[in-house]
Amino acid sequence: MAKRLLMLCIDGVRSDCVMYGNCKNIKRLMSDKNSEYTLYCKTIKRTISIPSWYSILCGKENIKTDSIRFLINNIFLNKIREYSRILISSWQEFYFLINDATTKSIVEFYNDKDINGNDNDVIKRTCELIEEKDDKIIVSYLKNIDNTGHDYGFNFQSEKYIKALENFDEGLGEIMD
Repeated sequence: MAKRLLMLCIDGVRSDCVMYGNCKNIKRLMSDKNSEYTLYCKTIKRTISIPSWYSILCGKENIKTDSIRFLINNIFLNKIREYSRILISSWQEFYFLINDATTKSIVEFYNDKDINGNDNDVIKRTCELIEEKDDKIIVSYLKNIDNTGHDYGFNFQSEKYIKALENFDEGLGEIMD
């Protein structure tokens, strides 16, 4: 049996909004004994996304933008296995930095549709990679929830934000199935 690690990277998700919305797959995943999920988060006035994602990917805290060069040789995808797959939806800066930082991983960038369409392509490709028979690490970054939150508010009063969470939840169901 092939072994895989799937890391879903989703910006802008508020746990209280997950509980408010019709997000049955996220809730199912949260309660699954084989998955890791936490509601812990630390908020700051102004987030800086790229260093935060690099911190997640390499295990180092408090990464500053001037220390990105340090991370190029320390990103976990280069340390674990050759030919890992990284699927990135819509966020060009994240694509460039991850692509520059990884020497062994294959980075696929989806940016030819609207953001929701790009997210759907990432979900579809994630499902395809899961079906392959070889061991691999799959890191899938999805942007629509964060983008919708920036446009319409990160709160449960924003119908469009809740709908973006629910759309992701449908895609998560496909991945889980």
